[in-house]
Amino acid sequence: MRQGMLDGMEDMTLMEQLPYWAGFSVVAGVVSLMEVLFLYWNALRGVAQTSQVAGIPLQDSEHARLLLSGMSRVALELPSPRHRIYGIYPYAQMGQWKLTLISVMYRMKVGVSSFILRVLLRRVFGRMAMRGLLPLATGPLYAIWNAIITWRIMRKAKVQALGPYTIESLMQRLEDDLDQLGSTAREVILHGMGELIMRNQDAHTNHVYLLSRLLDAFEVSDRQLAIDWPGHRRQLDTLDEAETRWVLDILSVATVLGDKWRGRPRRFLQEVHEACGATYDEEHIKVMRKQMLEGREPT
Repeated sequence: MRQGMLDGMEDMTLMEQLPYWAGFSVVAGVVSLMEVLFLYWNALRGVAQTSQVAGIPLQDSEHARLLLSGMSRVALELPSPRHRIYGIYPYAQMGQWKLTLISVMYRMKVGVSSFILRVLLRRVFGRMAMRGLLPLATGPLYAIWNAIITWRIMRKAKVQALGPYTIESLMQRLEDDLDQLGSTAREVILHGMGELIMRNQDAHTNHVYLLSRLLDAFEVSDRQLAIDWPGHRRQLDTLDEAETRWVLDILSVATVLGDKWRGRPRRFLQEVHEACGATYDEEHIKVMRKQMLEGREPT
């Protein structure tokens, strides 16, 4: 029987195996690069089609640039901007080491993960007696891995594409009741949005867009917010029923607009309900999330 390419390598030293693994790593790196380029091209195409279907505005405006920039970042698996947004630093509650680690992982997770998977599979299957089946076994695994990456990208794109519709529906309702909101209620809403962004530890495009629309609706001239949620939280019990309802509605919608609404954002929403003397209904929040992802207005 003809010997396989790796037969006898088990008896070789690491230095003797080095030329083979160096050559294989170069080939795997080139293949992984081509694979990543295709994934990015495919993701950009899918995100562009999603944007068109969702009706994201393409005209040159501040809001359009914000939304399209967010969609492009999703397609290219790029992290959110690291600068302040309306005076809010989204990562104020995140340790610097964690922020650095996340930045590195963002840059590695597509290309390097595919490369490592290819090398590990070659190493594992190279020790098996049926190593001749390596191409047949690894091909479907690579396809599944790439499908998972693409699915994650499109899931995030869906959230960002449907977010503006949900926000505009909310703002239309808010404009009808805008006179019911006093200055204190408006301040509480803005500072609550800022706190939610920091709790979420990410400058999600939907949150930035909603905050921008609220600043426009409230006609705020100074858009550099110095977030003081503990101080404004104490103002919640001074609001009337209509104002309290709007605080809860806006922050509830904002919570389901992110990629992840459980964890820190959910705990924040629970705190808001508790401070308002209201009952937190998680089933209702789940329904709102489902409605948003189905392109319906959360109620």
